[in-house]
Amino acid sequence: MGRVAHVLPRRLQTQAETSYNRTHELRDLQQRYEKEYPGSTSTDEFARQLLQYPYFTAPDLVEYLGVSRRTAYKIVDNLEADGLIEEVTGKEYKAVDVFDILK
Repeated sequence: MGRVAHVLPRRLQTQAETSYNRTHELRDLQQRYEKEYPGSTSTDEFARQLLQYPYFTAPDLVEYLGVSRRTAYKIVDNLEADGLIEEVTGKEYKAVDVFDILK
């Protein structure tokens, strides 16, 4: 029992440190997105929301942003070209940096 009592606090401490570090990395990422995408375009607006919607489809953007399907696919094209998102399946995308932090 004594060994378990020593291992458990170390595991909890490690988990807490990991969580703390991830929180700060995500905050820094949000600040980077806000700095790199400060404009009022739909692409800029959604780039700043990637932490809220790290996994999405283009039709989701129609709902989230109130844009047309054409604009939604343009946003996807822009963010994919910038390397912020990547296609996961034929229609679903993920925010690369967000998932890199959370893995």
